[in-house]
Amino acid sequence: YDDFGRQLKSYLPIPQSGTQNGAIYTSPKANAVQVYGSDPYFYAESAVENSPTGRPLSQTKPGTDFQGHPITFGYEMNAAGDVKKYTLTTSWENGVTKEILTQDGAFAAGQLVKTSVTDEDGNTTSEFKNGRGQTLLVRKGNTDTYYVYNKYGHLAFVIPPLASVAVLDQTTLDNLCYQYQYDSKSRQVAKKLPGKGWEYFVY
Repeated sequence: YDDFGRQLKSYLPIPQSGTQNGAIYTSPKANAVQVYGSDPYFYAESAVENSPTGRPLSQTKPGTDFQGHPITFGYEMNAAGDVKKYTLTTSWENGVTKEILTQDGAFAAGQLVKTSVTDEDGNTTSEFKNGRGQTLLVRKGNTDTYYVYNKYGHLAFVIPPLASVAVLDQTTLDNLCYQYQYDSKSRQVAKKLPGKGWEYFVY
């Protein structure tokens, strides 16, 4: 741990020759060479942001092979036109929410928080969240999955990558998208998975 109590290194288990009858080992890492050989990186290491939040910037797994191939984290805001903006018109039908989905251009710059994770192989996954903490978009490489919420905060639609680049008509919604409906107590009462009919829940 560093001076602020943040865990920066996590060591792999290192077997010891005895229990010391409960006494503290003064040099527990001395036996590491007997277990992990000449590899000096028998620990995972993290780098954190120099700020009160201490957000992680990178994580490196144990082993020499992973040195130079860390998992990295990025924190930004969205760029103009980077994220499509979907809007819902919510009405009630037989005590259940009914949504009409439309695309309304794109979000202006700086309206969403963008968090990115790049793995050891250089593959990047980005999440875009609004001010309510709702995930609106997950971008993996060049594929986008959108999440659309109604005015009550319920997840109403999930628009997977193939649908996000298609004309968003009723056929696309029924064949490719996930749809959800709720009652006045915020309970999910119906859902429709891609290519299936509606499923209903009774309470």
